[in-house]
Amino acid sequence: MRNFGMALFGGYKRDEVDKYVENLIDGLEELKEEQEGSVQQLQEELEQLRQQIFRQEQQLQEKERQLSAGEEERQQLVLQRYAQSCAQSQLQKLAGG
Repeated sequence: MRNFGMALFGGYKRDEVDKYVENLIDGLEELKEEQEGSVQQLQEELEQLRQQIFRQEQQLQEKERQLSAGEEERQQLVLQRYAQSCAQSQLQKLAGG
């Protein structure tokens, strides 16, 4: 309260107190706006990260489908080779016998 001059009868000057209070209110409003801006920025960053995670999960699922399809194809090739091997064995037995 040392910032304020004294009025005639020992009180503070109203104009100075009003100005001080207005400055405090202005400062609080600025802080509030800054905080809201920070919150908005964090929300935007969070949304971007969520979208990135979603895209990466989709890519992972696609890779897993491709891997599964590749595994099925590999198993089919193994079965074909086995069938060919069995057929060759049969031919050799027939040719030799």
